[in-house]
Amino acid sequence: MQNTLPGPLTQTQPHGVPDATDATRRARGAAVVPGFVHTLQTTISVFAHHPMPVFACAMLLFAGAGVLSSLIYAALVGQAVMQAVWNTNTSSQIYNVQLLVQATIGTFTLLLGRGALTWIALNASPSFETTAISFRAALREALRRWQPLLISSVLYGVLISLGTFGLTVLLRELRLDVSNARWLRGDLDSVLNWTLVRSIGALLPDPGAPFAESIAAAKYNLARTSSSGYFGFDYYSRFSSHDASPGLWLLGAGSALFLIACDVVLCLRTAAIVASVNSQQTPTAWLPVTLRLGLRHFGQLLVWRWVLRLTTALLVTLTLVLLPALHQMTVMNQVRQAIGTGYWPYYIAQAGYGFVGALVGSVLIAFSVVFEARAFLALKHT
Repeated sequence: MQNTLPGPLTQTQPHGVPDATDATRRARGAAVVPGFVHTLQTTISVFAHHPMPVFACAMLLFAGAGVLSSLIYAALVGQAVMQAVWNTNTSSQIYNVQLLVQATIGTFTLLLGRGALTWIALNASPSFETTAISFRAALREALRRWQPLLISSVLYGVLISLGTFGLTVLLRELRLDVSNARWLRGDLDSVLNWTLVRSIGALLPDPGAPFAESIAAAKYNLARTSSSGYFGFDYYSRFSSHDASPGLWLLGAGSALFLIACDVVLCLRTAAIVASVNSQQTPTAWLPVTLRLGLRHFGQLLVWRWVLRLTTALLVTLTLVLLPALHQMTVMNQVRQAIGTGYWPYYIAQAGYGFVGALVGSVLIAFSVVFEARAFLALKHT
């Protein structure tokens, strides 16, 4: 906006005295920091105005690893059944192969997906030409920043994994572990238990590949009743295997607080990396900016993220947890009994749920990434 005040009035301001007009502008700017609703609206606007590059990132880079690993899992299960070598050990080996494939591919695709989608969200404004925002351009910008993106991903993944460790110990002790699908059988109690367990898992921050797959593999292969360890830590020798001791509750509560704090403080990390225009900056130049914004707006970001996370967890529970569980109980249980064989139909169905879950989950991840980028734009000058 141009200054309409006459020239002489602006020149008679005493030296060292701040301009009242500038002070008023700063005060007004501080008072109108966009809130949650505004950030949510701009996030939806990005999806509405740039659907092709946004959904290309979601389907190719976010869902790709999950879809491919689910197809491989189903193919390996089918091959084992046809060759009559299906058993519990075979199912565990196949599941580990699926996690390995998902972790290997996801380490790269999720990294580039977050960077590319964040670039789209940061540049999606009326002043930016629509034709300039494309999947290819976004991917190119993400590749330019692969070093800081990798460092931020590793830092976040390590911290979230540490927090997940302590919380998992408590959940296992309370028999609320977020682990494997073998619990689900053809009765309503199993469905309710499965839904409860998975809804808890949906609330936890995702450390991203390959950390999420490492945690899943450790939990899947650890029998709850055995005296074993979680990543080499023998917690059964330190805590009671029958009761949640005060020390265990303290560990779980501390881990939960640590998870929440790390997730909130580092949530703007990708936006801080992509927003940097200086290619000569060090790969860790984004960290001070991220910490400054995360700590300064901790309360605001905490509310924003958990409103979004609770909504997302509810959608995941209803669509990707409860419905598949009911399908297992009503349909797959009848199929298994009609075939008169083992439990392998459950695993085939589980691969299908993984396929659909990867597609639906990719859209939810994309929405979260875009929301983080728009929150960065709303808060970076405050």
